[in-house]
Amino acid sequence: MAAIYKNKEKKLGILLQPLQDLPDSQKDQEWYKDNTTYFYDKYTRGECGLTESEIAEIGVNRTYAKGQQSWKQYIPILIETLEPESATVAGDDDSIFNQQLNNITAREGWMNINFKEILSVAPKFVHKILGIFKDQNHEVTAEAIDRNSRQEKKQKKNIEILKFRNQDKINELNQKLGIRPEESRFETVQQIDIYEQMGGFKPLYETGLEMLLRHTSNISDIESIKEKIIEDLIIGNYAAAMNYTDDVLQIEKYQYTDPVKVAIEYSDEDDFKKSRFAFYQVDLTVEELMMFPEFADWTEEKIRALALQYIEYNGYKQSEWDAMIYSESSTLGYRRFRIPCTLNFWKGIKRKDNEDDYVEIKGKVRKSEIESEKIIERKGKTYKRIDKKEIVKIQAVHKAYWIIGTNHVFGCGYLNDAPFNYYEKDLSLPISAYKIKGRSIMSLWRPLLDNIQITFLKLQNDIAISGPSNKLAIDYNAIQEITYGNRRMKEDEIIALGTQRGIILYKGATTHGQMGALNEGGHFNQDPIKELRGGYGAAVTDAVVSFEMNFNLMSEIGGIDRVSAIAGFQQKDKSATEVKIASAGTTDTLKIIYSGWVNIYKNLSENASLKIPLLIYFNKDENIGYYGVVDDIYLDALKEAYGFPPKKFGIVVEPSPTYEERMMLLNSAKEALAANTIPMSDYTMITHMLLTMESLKKVMAYLAFKEAQKKEKDDKSQKDIVLAQKEGEIAVMNAKLKEIEAERKAEADAEIRVVRAKGEEERKTLTLKIGLENKVTEPVS
Repeated sequence: MAAIYKNKEKKLGILLQPLQDLPDSQKDQEWYKDNTTYFYDKYTRGECGLTESEIAEIGVNRTYAKGQQSWKQYIPILIETLEPESATVAGDDDSIFNQQLNNITAREGWMNINFKEILSVAPKFVHKILGIFKDQNHEVTAEAIDRNSRQEKKQKKNIEILKFRNQDKINELNQKLGIRPEESRFETVQQIDIYEQMGGFKPLYETGLEMLLRHTSNISDIESIKEKIIEDLIIGNYAAAMNYTDDVLQIEKYQYTDPVKVAIEYSDEDDFKKSRFAFYQVDLTVEELMMFPEFADWTEEKIRALALQYIEYNGYKQSEWDAMIYSESSTLGYRRFRIPCTLNFWKGIKRKDNEDDYVEIKGKVRKSEIESEKIIERKGKTYKRIDKKEIVKIQAVHKAYWIIGTNHVFGCGYLNDAPFNYYEKDLSLPISAYKIKGRSIMSLWRPLLDNIQITFLKLQNDIAISGPSNKLAIDYNAIQEITYGNRRMKEDEIIALGTQRGIILYKGATTHGQMGALNEGGHFNQDPIKELRGGYGAAVTDAVVSFEMNFNLMSEIGGIDRVSAIAGFQQKDKSATEVKIASAGTTDTLKIIYSGWVNIYKNLSENASLKIPLLIYFNKDENIGYYGVVDDIYLDALKEAYGFPPKKFGIVVEPSPTYEERMMLLNSAKEALAANTIPMSDYTMITHMLLTMESLKKVMAYLAFKEAQKKEKDDKSQKDIVLAQKEGEIAVMNAKLKEIEAERKAEADAEIRVVRAKGEEERKTLTLKIGLENKVTEPVS
């Protein structure tokens, strides 16, 4: 954005920003105009993110990136000029070839060059870098980090832990109450931790916001924005994008902005988050301009006069303007003219107070009172500020269009949907920008691209002026008066014999005691016919060396390895990880480039996370907005999240899994399915998550969770099997013991019976004996 207008009405050479602490009644058109001219003046003074010289350099770099750099710059390098009175070379429309050559040899040689033909590898190298990042997508995750949300998630986790540790008691109580016992989802506390990592305890407003942030990226064509921003960082080390609300659909969107048309207040921070103002140039047609209410009462003559001021800006000549204006078929043709405007945003104050908080002062006012800011001057009048308790000040973002170089401002007011961070008490500008310190990659490539083009032009000249490929140096004296047989041979016959059959006839000559022909070095040899090097072989060899050296330097500067730059290592089915391995240490440059894109994407997402709940809260029409995008349950949760105090979301931009990583996880899911670790429904869900570029962390956590569950079940089953085996062994042992005990009892019983029988026998014998003895001693009757 080159400066179209520079303010000439400057106090002490510097414009001052108008006082922001004013009631709305005093923020008139003049006040808005003073603010917009102040911002533009800061831009023309080089006090913004880009200076005019940097913008001009970006313009040149863009021509190199397209391979369309000026071919005229190479002519003075290769052709020297003659004196003014010398003849010139005519015939070129641009008069560039009407240069005066210093001699006829230069004219004959260099006139064979096509200077307009540009040989550039810049587009290939730029596309190569873009291709490296093509498959590396990112996912935005939102986490509620305010105190209430953290406590809510912690409470959910504690309930699950409590249920897990007391599941038996709960089931026992449920059984007494006639409720069917529930089986716990978790086998260990570790599984509960893994479930938490998966986002299992996420509140509905977290999940809903993530879904809507993903929706915002999709409808904004985030891939196109990403590619343009990375290309801008390659070319100029500076890129920008912005948030805006679709007034018709009432939804949040992202928009790419050309960095050369963006001006943001200078900041020591790379992301310009602390900047107080920003604007970008937007070209509105006269027709679009007239739609604003500020131009409702303009006459056709006034509109035509405004369009006439920018006739050159639109690329027309005065004669074309007159023909268009006074032609019956194009009476209103000027309405398609583009008018350069700036759309300005700046942080200020919105005051809610009474109209009489400023009282006009009659008479003189002391200078000390004016310096104390209790006295203000507006339109030639002096007002005294009255401090009142009912004056309420809140932060606000103002917006206004300004037609560059005029006194016309329009579309003035507050940016009602400005992103406001309640916890940091700070408003954000809708424009997000990022700048890398130092020179850009394209700036460092430019000398190398010039070397490549000059080498190409020199090669054209060398080919044009080169002689035949084979040259012969002949010692004519050595082949004169040669007699072969009885016939004297002619010189051309001897030459033909030597070149065609390799037989050389010559007469020896003695010079300084040496035989042979005089060669070009002043010495004599025995080869009167010598082949000299000719053609453009040497020129091609030199060109190849020059090309290779410059290609290598470009690869090193751009962070691209030679394999990737030459052989096309980055294939469609290759992952970003493979490219990083091939690039080795040169990728540090690309990391800086990519960090700029991630920073801008994060800022866009953070602003959207602050605006989306606001849009949902105030939208009452179910035919527009986010109705139908997600279930109403998420919208209701986000409405509650906008309450007081609102939920605080932490936004994280995480890399989505690469193709290689997705295939690895898909194979793991297949193995888990085959091993009955997960059911088919879970496998389908994982496949869907991988196809929709879900977070790698979530998929891995889910698989780990299921694997842990499977391990716990396997361990429990194994324990049950071992326990059953032990119980079986014990039962066998007990049976054997019983058998042994029975055998021993039987043996004991048998022994007892034998002992008893023996004792009984002995008793009977003894009784019989005693009976017999008694019978012997009785007297005979």
